[in-house]
Amino acid sequence: MNGLLCKPCGFLVAAALVLSIGWTAESPKSQAAAADALQLTANRTKQDIVDKWLQYRPMETGSNYMAADRIYEIAPRVTPPYSAGKIKQAYIEDGLNAANFVR
Repeated sequence: MNGLLCKPCGFLVAAALVLSIGWTAESPKSQAAAADALQLTANRTKQDIVDKWLQYRPMETGSNYMAADRIYEIAPRVTPPYSAGKIKQAYIEDGLNAANFVR
């Protein structure tokens, strides 16, 4: 062995590097999407962002936010008889609001 890597090992490292560069390079389509997002958000003011936060803010914050008795309409069971349970509609909407605010 000359150097740090044997020929097969060196080839594998080089191939992995080439593949990783190809996978991480941005496509023209993703560059266009990023430009569109910048164009759409360029004129937003701080007040616009605050207004959206007030519209989409979470129902509650703090340590009691995800307490099971406050989330589930029907609590899930992880022992027999198993049951998936059912989440309250208000918590589903709260999650959608969080996604909409981030978007």
